[in-house]
Amino acid sequence: MRPGGTHGAGGHPRPGGSGKTRHGHSNVIPFPRQARRKYPPYASRVASIRRTADDRTLTLLTGSGAMDEAECRYHDDLGRLDEFDKIKPQTLWAALPFARNPSEYDWDFARGLDVAIVTFGQPETDVSLLYLAGLVLAAGAAHVVVRLAARVEILRRDDGGAVWRMH
Repeated sequence: MRPGGTHGAGGHPRPGGSGKTRHGHSNVIPFPRQARRKYPPYASRVASIRRTADDRTLTLLTGSGAMDEAECRYHDDLGRLDEFDKIKPQTLWAALPFARNPSEYDWDFARGLDVAIVTFGQPETDVSLLYLAGLVLAAGAAHVVVRLAARVEILRRDDGGAVWRMH
């Protein structure tokens, strides 16, 4: 045992030993926790709004202007009072930062919702948008609508896990 530890001669605990080092640190090394993916920007608000809102449509903002649009929507939602000073229902939306890998994020907040993937500014590639749509469907979204360069795709996942395109 090192000098200043909590054990005396022969490895027996010292009277009044606290199980801490002389610097107050614990002698216990915690097991590493598995890293959990985080929600994309503005998605945590979706989970809280869903508790009180009846809206079943989620808008995912993508493209080079997604974060600017998200900031505008956020500030619009802060001042949403009607003529009776009641808060108007907020819309469900989240943003994917431009050119970020969608698999870096947790999409579980979209479970059970119909999702529209909308582009602002320079668009992501079609492959990236379809990959995002697949991740959102895998997280439990009911339907996903995404506009690609040449067409619009409407996707759904059946009970067996197969993805279907509806034209």
